[in-house]
Amino acid sequence: MKILPIVLDRSGQLHLVGSFCYNVKKVGKFSMQVSFIRHGRSVYNELGLFQGQVNCPLSQEGVEETVLKAKDFLNDFNLCFCSPLDRTRQTAQILVPDLEIIYDERLMERALGEFEKTPINDEKLLFIKDKVPKGGETFAELDARIQSFLEMVKQQYSSKKVLVVTHGGVLHAVYRVLNLENCPTYFHNLEVITIEI
Repeated sequence: MKILPIVLDRSGQLHLVGSFCYNVKKVGKFSMQVSFIRHGRSVYNELGLFQGQVNCPLSQEGVEETVLKAKDFLNDFNLCFCSPLDRTRQTAQILVPDLEIIYDERLMERALGEFEKTPINDEKLLFIKDKVPKGGETFAELDARIQSFLEMVKQQYSSKKVLVVTHGGVLHAVYRVLNLENCPTYFHNLEVITIEI
């Protein structure tokens, strides 16, 4: 199946453009499964820099790990939604090259404003837990777009098995929006979380 150059913006409008652990969480009364996977290791992951919505590619190690993951990856999905940032695009294209991929801006990482491209340290990590860097995005704003995405998936794709390639911050938002318990402190690169909704 050909990869379609489609981007879904934050308002939900379509635009045409030119062996880790599986955790299953059950919520609600719907009978569909959505699997979320964090992108492979990026250049900024290796450099220890905040990424946010910076367009950063996978590192060479990240590409190699994703290729290795693809060999054992159970691809029984009907379609894939993906953040439009390069690190997620590359991950999706390696993992599910024959699957329809829809790029959705709502799946982008939390915007970290002035912290983006700067070194990660304990002081900044503590700051972003309950405050917003200048030019950044609040948790409420992030959660609102993730809730919008999840509602769209439930309404339009309830009969499908869906893969979502995204970011660690988005995975935390999914846990908050769905009121899931035992949210991990950290999601590893290429970690998969499967949620039945």
